[in-house]
Amino acid sequence: MPDNENNNLEKLGPPLRRLKKTLALVKSNYDVIVLDCGPNLGALTMNAVAACNAMLVPIPPSMPDFGSFVRFTKTLSDLFNKIQPKLEFFRILISKHRGTNAANLLDTVMREKFGGYMLVNHMVETAELITLPTRLALFMKSLLSVTLKPIEEL
Repeated sequence: MPDNENNNLEKLGPPLRRLKKTLALVKSNYDVIVLDCGPNLGALTMNAVAACNAMLVPIPPSMPDFGSFVRFTKTLSDLFNKIQPKLEFFRILISKHRGTNAANLLDTVMREKFGGYMLVNHMVETAELITLPTRLALFMKSLLSVTLKPIEEL
C-alpha cells in the first residue's frame, strides 16, 4: 500500500483516493469510463480498483492465470475491506478460451468456485486476436513509411 506520509497527502489526498477524486471532476461528461489495467498489483491498478463503481475481470482459463487471480482476490478483499467500495457489479469473464480439454476443465472449476460472479459466455481465442498485434505493428510501420507530398503538388 502507498506511503501516506511521503505522497503530498495534504495537497492531493490519500494515494488510493486520487484517481477517484479526479474522475469525479469529469465523470458527468461521459456515459462510461473504462480503466483497462494490466494484470498486476501496481499503484495504477490499485487506484483504478479504489475509483471504480464496477469491475469486469478477464481471466484466461490457464493454471498460471487462475493462480494469479486467486492471489489477486486476496489483495482485492484486503483493499475492499479498507476502502468499502460501492460496486454496482463485479463479474469475471473467461477470456482467450481455446476450447481445449484443459480450458474446459478450468472453465468448470472457475464456475464452481466463483459461481454467480461468472459471466455466462466466454471469449474465444481466435487467430485474429492472436495475430492482431503483429498486423497492427505492420500497419503502423507502413503508415510511418509513407512520404506525404506537399498540398501544392496534389
